[in-house]
Amino acid sequence: MSEQVIAVSGGAQGFGEAICRAMAARGWTVAVADLNAQGAAAVAAACNQGGGMGFPIVVDLATPEGPGDMIEQTIDRAGRLDVLVNCAAVAPVEAFLDMTAQAWERALLINVRAVALAMAAAGREMAKRNGGRIINVTSAAVRMALPNYTAYAASKAAVD
Repeated sequence: MSEQVIAVSGGAQGFGEAICRAMAARGWTVAVADLNAQGAAAVAAACNQGGGMGFPIVVDLATPEGPGDMIEQTIDRAGRLDVLVNCAAVAPVEAFLDMTAQAWERALLINVRAVALAMAAAGREMAKRNGGRIINVTSAAVRMALPNYTAYAASKAAVD
């Protein structure tokens, strides 16, 4: 097992996948956390072939216990946590005049609450080891008008 352990939420695709693969190439142990079980397993397998070690964590960050479970599973599997990257996000697409409470709730649960809960859980673990890093991925959407992405932009602004 690598000396350095990173957990990446939203690690099964996009920017999260790129982070997982890049860190594995540097020899890190990578917890690929995602709701998409097949995608997380595929990225973890690629990490295992890419110079590091990867393992999937299937997690629903919209649940109250999901973010903490992600951190707990990382510690259980890797023995430690050095870096948390909060990369998971949802971006509901709907016109401002047609926005729904459901889209806002989902964006706030994943993009804000899950980030805060994961940071707290990771912070508690990192404090035990006297250090670590937490990286929250946000968006330029917080500084520009993106029609049809109001909930997403607001949720990313909350993290900023």
